[in-house]
Amino acid sequence: MRPVSRNTIPISSLKENDMVMVNHNLECPDERGYWYDLKIERVVNDMNRTTFVQGTLFAGVDRTPMQDMKVIFPDEIMEICESKMIIDKTREELDLMQTEPTFKRKTAPLCDKCKDNPRRKCKECSCVKCGGKEEPDKQIVCDECECASHIWCLDPPLEELPQSDEWYCPDCRNNGEEVVKAGEKLKESSKKAKMASSKPQV
Repeated sequence: MRPVSRNTIPISSLKENDMVMVNHNLECPDERGYWYDLKIERVVNDMNRTTFVQGTLFAGVDRTPMQDMKVIFPDEIMEICESKMIIDKTREELDLMQTEPTFKRKTAPLCDKCKDNPRRKCKECSCVKCGGKEEPDKQIVCDECECASHIWCLDPPLEELPQSDEWYCPDCRNNGEEVVKAGEKLKESSKKAKMASSKPQV
């Protein structure tokens, strides 16, 4: 396993055939993704143009080479640390292992909707009722639909988190005991609406 890289490399110092670590999203190149090794073939550092590096990216455990990959996050290009056994490290290198890196590498956001913005309400990754991200320890996740809700946003609201191993939100229940899969309640209501007995008699 490669040690954590602690040093960024200025784009002005990059040259052809350098092997570096870059952040790249294979499916959406304009967004952040995972970290890969890249052998640089071209560096574009023009104030009047988009700054980027291009080269062969090595993906996966088998390090599959992917040629002509364009990386658009040149301010986060990292030096690849030399792998050493602990016994072979110097005292300075051992001390460095105990310190925090001065640069924290960014990764792709977990939520595509809010981009993990803590100040933005989001019903995808937070409370499905209000979208608020405050007090996550007071949010409960339904074991059926896997949506999270603040206990006070439920109808009826809960005073505290349930102690049971399983919990189902009101939308996933027909009554206090029966649990239905997401969408089944809608199917059932549509089915009843089409039945002759549900139509008004004339």
